[in-house]
Amino acid sequence: WPVTDGYSWFSYIYRWQTYGTTLVADNETASGRGFQTFQVIRTEAASDVDYTFWTQTECEDGEEMCDIHLLYLCSHGIPADNSRCSVLQFAPAGYNPITDNPGAFFEIQSIDAF
Repeated sequence: WPVTDGYSWFSYIYRWQTYGTTLVADNETASGRGFQTFQVIRTEAASDVDYTFWTQTECEDGEEMCDIHLLYLCSHGIPADNSRCSVLQFAPAGYNPITDNPGAFFEIQSIDAF
């Protein structure tokens, strides 16, 4: 990955795929299940990760009920004043270039962690 906007490390989000593919020892691709890359996020190497979700009423899109998924990634930098945390929210309609489908996490807040 190229260094862009000051980021030189990235964090990967993996998800369990029941009907995915896997690379076997002879470099052949075979049907299988397991973790596959879901999204790559510029985090300057997250060293702390947390996740939460809840069901909410009266959603932005007019639906009566929707699930809110939040991902918290924190990079504890050296020196400490480089520490930064990101709060990301899952957007079901947001474009994900890894899967080439809708559904991705997007940063909604950045917090200095020192």
